[in-house]
Amino acid sequence: MDKHILMSYCTPGGFRVLASNYHGLKDHPKFTDIDKLLTEVNVTPAEIAEELMKSDQTNVALDGLIKLLHKKKNACDDLRVGGDIVTHNQTDILVENRVVEDEE
Repeated sequence: MDKHILMSYCTPGGFRVLASNYHGLKDHPKFTDIDKLLTEVNVTPAEIAEELMKSDQTNVALDGLIKLLHKKKNACDDLRVGGDIVTHNQTDILVENRVVEDEE
């Protein structure tokens, strides 16, 4: 049996909880940039937690997260489907074009 569990993407509020849990942060100057990027790309809380755990140094961890978010955003910018640009919030959708020929 194949079951899928729907998991939501991380919001700026969710990120702040993770930043508090992993680095004891309530606020940081880089939060503004991260919040903006989180509204533009889809990233799971697990992906954010993974980045935050990579370093005990707050600035290093946040810079790594910003780099990840920019990488995801740039990947979305480059993605085109059938000549149309796929928006940032559609990155989960895989589109497959098939040509079917009649068997006559």
